Amino acid sequence: MRTRSRGRFLSLMLAVLLACAFVPAFTQTAAAQTGSVSGNVQSSAGGPAVGVMVEAFATDGQTLYDSTTTDGTGNYQLDDIATPPPDNTGTCIVQFAKVDPVFLPEWYNDKDEASKADVIDVEDGAITPNINAVVQVGGSISGTVVSDVGAVPLEGYGVEIYRMVWDAHDYVLTLIETVLTDVDGDYESATPLNGGSYMIHFNELPGDPWYRGEWYDNALLEEDATPVVVHAGVETPNIDAMLEKGGRISGRVTDTAGANVEDCSVQALQLNEDEEWEVMASGTTNASGQFIIGPVFGPNCVVFFDPATGPLGFKTHIAEYYNNKGSVDDANPVTLLKGQVKPNINAALTRAGSISGEVRIDCQKHNYPLFGENDVGILAFRKVGETWTTMGDTKTDENGSYYIGGLAPGQYTVSFTPDRPLWEAEWYNDKPLQQDATIVTVQEAKNTADIDARLAYPEGLSEYGVIDGDFSHYSVVLDGCGLDGAVLRMMDLSNKCLMDEFSSVFVGCSSQILHLYEDLGNMQVIKDFLSAGGQLFLSDFAGYRIIEKCWGTSKVEFVKTEGDAQQGNKQQVTANIVDNGLKSYTGLSAQKITYDKGGWIVVKAAKSGVKKYLTANVQTFYEGQANNSPLAVSFPVGKGKVYYNSFHDDVQEGFGELLLSYQLQLQGNQNRWYLAEGCTNGGMQTWVLVQNPNTTQANVQLTYMTDTGEVAGPSVAIPPESRMTFNVADTCPDRWDVSTMVSSDLSIIAERSVYGPDQVYATESIGARLPSKTWYLAEGCTNGGMETWILVQNPQAAIATVTLTYMTPAGPVPGGTVEIPEKTRKTFNVSEYVPAEYNVSTKVTSNIPVVAERSMFGNGRAWATDSVGVVAKSNSWYLAEGCTNGGMETWILVQNPNEGAANVTLEYMTADGKVDGPSVTMTANSRQTFAVSDTVPNVWDVSTKVTCSQGVIAERSMFGNGRAWATDSIGAFASAKVWFLAEGCTNGGMETWVLVQNPSTTAATVNLTYMTATGQVEGPSAQIPPNSRMTFNVSDTVPDQWEVSTKVTSNQNVVVERAMYGANDTWATDSIGCPQ
Repeated sequence: MRTRSRGRFLSLMLAVLLACAFVPAFTQTAAAQTGSVSGNVQSSAGGPAVGVMVEAFATDGQTLYDSTTTDGTGNYQLDDIATPPPDNTGTCIVQFAKVDPVFLPEWYNDKDEASKADVIDVEDGAITPNINAVVQVGGSISGTVVSDVGAVPLEGYGVEIYRMVWDAHDYVLTLIETVLTDVDGDYESATPLNGGSYMIHFNELPGDPWYRGEWYDNALLEEDATPVVVHAGVETPNIDAMLEKGGRISGRVTDTAGANVEDCSVQALQLNEDEEWEVMASGTTNASGQFIIGPVFGPNCVVFFDPATGPLGFKTHIAEYYNNKGSVDDANPVTLLKGQVKPNINAALTRAGSISGEVRIDCQKHNYPLFGENDVGILAFRKVGETWTTMGDTKTDENGSYYIGGLAPGQYTVSFTPDRPLWEAEWYNDKPLQQDATIVTVQEAKNTADIDARLAYPEGLSEYGVIDGDFSHYSVVLDGCGLDGAVLRMMDLSNKCLMDEFSSVFVGCSSQILHLYEDLGNMQVIKDFLSAGGQLFLSDFAGYRIIEKCWGTSKVEFVKTEGDAQQGNKQQVTANIVDNGLKSYTGLSAQKITYDKGGWIVVKAAKSGVKKYLTANVQTFYEGQANNSPLAVSFPVGKGKVYYNSFHDDVQEGFGELLLSYQLQLQGNQNRWYLAEGCTNGGMQTWVLVQNPNTTQANVQLTYMTDTGEVAGPSVAIPPESRMTFNVADTCPDRWDVSTMVSSDLSIIAERSVYGPDQVYATESIGARLPSKTWYLAEGCTNGGMETWILVQNPQAAIATVTLTYMTPAGPVPGGTVEIPEKTRKTFNVSEYVPAEYNVSTKVTSNIPVVAERSMFGNGRAWATDSVGVVAKSNSWYLAEGCTNGGMETWILVQNPNEGAANVTLEYMTADGKVDGPSVTMTANSRQTFAVSDTVPNVWDVSTKVTCSQGVIAERSMFGNGRAWATDSIGAFASAKVWFLAEGCTNGGMETWVLVQNPSTTAATVNLTYMTATGQVEGPSAQIPPNSRMTFNVSDTVPDQWEVSTKVTSNQNVVVERAMYGANDTWATDSIGCPQ
């Protein structure tokens, strides 16, 4: 190869010197109201720097006063520098060699940035002399690029020169320039280079059919590249590359009838270092079915032919591997020829067949009505060897019909699965099991029609049908009353076949009502149901819409404006339940309750024949006047009766403190979150993680509460369907006690992570939506070197008087009463009252609503956990996470805050199904711990359900192998169809896992969606069998993400948690999700 000396630099300077010999001498007179600067510029290689551009700027580095070039002796003068009155003085900064092929640019006095340049004082009509510089001669890199076949020079190939810049933790590559090779394959950098280390990348030409790029020295990956060291004023030669030349593949794709197959994807695959098949080159066939792909490197590859999708959304032909093989393992390898095209790699694809039919409801009374759009999922299974494999799927259209194409010829079984809770799945032809299904034969290029189904609901349905709303949860109410309710959907109200099966239907306040006029077009079904003796319980907005649609104002009038509800004041309301229909059903006695009025729809007036079932003094706005309005009414329709309540389902939830408190928690302000724990001192870090699941921007304000008072935090706009992280130390550094309140104009989700010194341990918890006067914290230990701390946040504008009570196996222990000033946080050490106790739970009570969490530390603070408390007991708790394999331990912690004994039963749910756990009787005001491995040892995935008719509190703790880490989380008191998880990270060696528990008796189809700093990413979909648990690795979809939140949706109610692990499993955290 050829090298180039620095002689060109000397030639250039000589030429500039001769040209400058004819430049007139500088004048020594400055213009009025301006000054000048002058000086001399020398080269670091010795002698004057000739022809160097010199510029004078205002101190902002943007406003140019004057520019010139140095003469043959390196001298220069810059004029027109402003010296404004009244003192007729000014300032400037000077730059040398801004654009120069030889010298490196700099600012006076030897500075690399305008902001660092020395400021020069200038006087009116005067010259400021001796503004001198020694400019550095830059280095360079040169070399030659050739082919590995005959060392032929490669012309026009791009050579990228990157400077390696250290950035706190690692080197960052900054592109300096890209130069092209000449006809001889030679290149040389054109920009003068600072001394330092560089990386060189040799690019293939865009669309190059033969060569692939590489990094110096012969490395395919950046991390394997060899740095090139450059010295100022010195050329670094022989940075050469020999690019590898590959082979190409060509052929033609037809079908078995000889017709050309256009737009068929053709892929060349090879095994990578992880022994996984990777696409190395690809292309598509043209109108003649022909293709050519490459380059491909190596001795051989396999070729995959993947036909295009047709107009109905299915493949028109059957994919295959060369040569007519069904799997990659059976494919014939294609031998590659370096620098040549391998011809005649042809394929004759099988034409796809199809299956079609219609799906009806097995209801002879109503003439077997058709299912609607997306109501039923249909799967086609083909037997491959001894295994039935899913080959196609679809759903019913608006006419109850379906079509599955893209099927290879052969024998199939077909399943029909309703997307509704009550209808039973079946196999063709009316068979309950796959092995009994009638075989469907599919032929090439033909449709097998009339593969129909009639789906039935199960026999012996409950007499109660329940349609839950976003905040209604009628099913929880029925459970609390000892009743079972079959789950319906809003559109099922217009289904005569279903409505005939129930004596009572409960409709919750629901966003589904927005589709009522479309989904519930036949209101006559409801009237027929009531006329036959049915009872209809309606909650708030759903009830308001249904009553107006069915009976107009002939029964009741609602407080409303412009056709919608007028909302009332938010205030405490005391009400006496006289009767509400459900009480009559269950025989429960009337009682006095107090709950929050959230401003729901209220009844303006009740007409003749309408009975008031709940009375209270309720302040509402109607025509500017406060009115007393009934909160619940009922009226007969035929033999049946309609019950309406304006307090969501709080009327029904008035049967006990448990259900009432549960509803209060869900009705908390979804636009505000409270996070009691936090510390930014002693090397600890606290981060607040906010997820915006909305389709519009959320405006978020953070407020911190320390031991000395309130501190305003950042106010930001979070883009739609994204996640943002806040470092508390940016606002509140060096604080031992700091809580957070997150407020937003939209519904959001907030969590908080805390890391110990050097991230030895970590904790994480979801926030609380609403402060409460009562909190329960089941976990706690003060023995074996462990510490337990209770953290109480007072977000109110008044002093809170807080009392702690500890519950141990021996019974309750008083924990003292303290006052917490307004908008502050206080920490309590449990061991001060209950030392050396392995099992201790806590109850926090306050005269005003507060927020409580609990932090725990292991022996020597090798690990830590944290969890928010819960505000009420529950009859059921769900805990999605759990593992008893790989040295891991899982413990269920149950707190009984009742004054009497509690009968507690545990059930475990594994990948193989449900396993019965222990049943015990717990004494009053006590705590008990259960080792999951006593019942289900050596299980990787295990969830838990805790039930108790008296109401208890349940949490779960987990420990890693050797107790290197630990996690803890409260349980979920109800399952839901939508869950949000704000925290998550798949970068820096961190792992994030989403754990989904299906506690129902039917399979659940779940979909995961991830929300990153740059927006939403669709995640996996899966079917989870009944009474089982499934785990999802977030990095499978969104690897290398610092910020990632999760949304989980399901067709059945499920329970969701998230577990995170630090690099090398040094720490772990876990938190329950937020149900929607």
